[in-house]
Amino acid sequence: MRQPAPRRRRIVARPSGGIEIEIDGVVVRVGTGASPKTIAAVIGALKGGL
Repeated sequence: MRQPAPRRRRIVARPSGGIEIEIDGVVVRVGTGASPKTIAAVIGALKGGL
């Protein structure tokens, strides 16, 4: 009689790190590779400072 094949685990890639900012119901995600200058620009744009 044949043995059942062993179960394989599935590895799910999940994003790690990064920054998520919510202001007045608007959610913006900035990736882990973003420079501090880019993050500052995103925050400034959300605040209306551009």
